[in-house]
Amino acid sequence: MLRPGRCLVPVLVLIVGGGCAIKRQITITTAPPDAQIKIDGIDRGRAPVTEEFVFQNKQQTHVVTASRLGYREQPVPVKADHKGDKLHIDLKPFTARVTINVAPVPARIFVDGRQVGAESDSVTQELEFTVDAQNKWTTHKIAAERKGFERVERLVTWQEKEPVYNLRLEPQKKDLNVTTKPPGAQVFLNGESLGTSPVAVQAREFPVDLTTDEAVPQKLRVVKPGYDPIEMSIGWDEGKADYHIDLAAKTKTVRFLTDPSGAVVTIDGKPIEKDKSGAPSITLQFPPTNEKGELKTYSAVIAKKTADSEWEPSKMTIGWDSGRQDYSVSLKE
Repeated sequence: MLRPGRCLVPVLVLIVGGGCAIKRQITITTAPPDAQIKIDGIDRGRAPVTEEFVFQNKQQTHVVTASRLGYREQPVPVKADHKGDKLHIDLKPFTARVTINVAPVPARIFVDGRQVGAESDSVTQELEFTVDAQNKWTTHKIAAERKGFERVERLVTWQEKEPVYNLRLEPQKKDLNVTTKPPGAQVFLNGESLGTSPVAVQAREFPVDLTTDEAVPQKLRVVKPGYDPIEMSIGWDEGKADYHIDLAAKTKTVRFLTDPSGAVVTIDGKPIEKDKSGAPSITLQFPPTNEKGELKTYSAVIAKKTADSEWEPSKMTIGWDSGRQDYSVSLKE
């Protein structure tokens, strides 16, 4: 008969070799639920596992070890005074501490689509790595972005993890398509020839002014013989790619100053009207007539006739003449 006070535990007690042995039946579960279980180094299969533990005394300890691909091995000591008949083990995923550096300027840094802190040039994060339902290792996507720069991304894997990741921001880029009317114009950007229109340029860099976070304007220049050159500044323009330029023919207003005054002027057989000063005046365009850029010319006839007198008509050719506007004509009687 057991003496009172020697083996008072609410479990099955055996007399072994003159002492008390304690038996505990415990069911072992894990998260994730299919971890491999070892007890005192002996494989007991996958969880859940129900095991009968025998303790020779209250000080004896058994060790339950749970392990699974993608998780850290977790040993748990079990003593005779373990509370209840269940043991649950939460396995912890592997972790890696990584530092993400950004250059040449601070930027917003993201891990798996979530921004980490405020805009910065460096952050350190503890990343978890485990396996998915197909036992494939999970990954993390790190990224950095700032206005005026291309977004940069890297993939972090458990197998190829690095302690430091350096992300370098590059100026934003966009495609350029430049067309002109008429086609065949020479196109220049910041003095660099892009070719003859229509032209297409892929991934043109638009560096940003770090003091304003706006793209530095670039000068687009279009030149074609017979037309005035056209210049314009282009920036990021919300990623705009297509730019069309209409080349205008050279234009000027021609005035005829006749002696005597009051003469009638016809251009290519059509009379022209007089301006407020009484001088025959007309606005003419001088488009090129060939690929050499030779400009159109007009035939002018200046004549005057009254009831008492008639002057000898004067003929002249009106060209671009470097933009000359006033033509003086003296008629002979």
